[in-house]
Amino acid sequence: HFVNAHGLHSENHYTTCYDMALIMAEAIKNPDFLKIASTKFYECGPTNLQSEHRYWAIKHKMVSEVEGRHYEDAVAGKTGYTDEALNTLVTYGKRGDVELIVVAMNCHAGVQYDTTETLLNFGFNNFSMIHLSDYAKNLGLRKEDFPKDGDYQLKNEPQYTLANDGYAIVPTGGDYSDLTRNVEWTDENGTVMSGTDHTHARVTYQYGERKVGYGLLEVEAETPEQDSMNADPTALDSSGANVTGPAGTDEEEASSSGLGWIIWLVLTVILIALIVFVLVVFFSDYSRRKRRRNRRNASGQVKYTYSKKLMK
Repeated sequence: HFVNAHGLHSENHYTTCYDMALIMAEAIKNPDFLKIASTKFYECGPTNLQSEHRYWAIKHKMVSEVEGRHYEDAVAGKTGYTDEALNTLVTYGKRGDVELIVVAMNCHAGVQYDTTETLLNFGFNNFSMIHLSDYAKNLGLRKEDFPKDGDYQLKNEPQYTLANDGYAIVPTGGDYSDLTRNVEWTDENGTVMSGTDHTHARVTYQYGERKVGYGLLEVEAETPEQDSMNADPTALDSSGANVTGPAGTDEEEASSSGLGWIIWLVLTVILIALIVFVLVVFFSDYSRRKRRRNRRNASGQVKYTYSKKLMK
């Protein structure tokens, strides 16, 4: 809650360690700020108003190389002090591919450096980074992971690519399988919002109850009626081949749908005709056999009658 730009004391001017860490995280994305905040020593030559050289050294003792509190992995930072707030210190550190931001507030002289060093050591020694690019082909996201947005819901398994160098910070020895995830639709800039074209998404990772990283996704647009993952096997194109690619125009889809119904109708008629033919053949054969039996029986009866007459 800032009410002035200089940071001097005011009852309504206050913040938290977490808020300052968020501000620092955004600030170091600016290369000019990062260069200034990490510069250990600067010399300014004579100007039209000053004939002498002037020199500035960074006050952050863990970044400075001439102070006794130099910390090898401290990259940039900002000090602060007022009588009411006491010493404050914001520090950006990097070791390997793990980046940490530590904020210390309301500290008596020297305590801000002790606290920052302790927290940096704890972070670097106990946590490691997982690069999502190492799992880009198998992030394990299913259509059920993507939320419903109004009337929109993925109908098929999503096709997606990683759009940034996503990451997650986990305890040393932790693995991707230890993470839970939450997917949200975003605009093309990665801002979470509803009513988008559903071609961009953000996946946020948690380790236990704590958020530990995120990644941005580019999602292949899905057609409302048909796609390559769920093509209608009876739908044919104009050449008679199965349609397995993305849906075409409405006219093409209507034509394919109509042709599919015609083929279904023809197959049904053929099946009925085949059943009728089998029944006709069966009853025809049965009738012939019955007539033969009747003729044999009639012939035997005539012979029997004739023999009875001879005997008389």
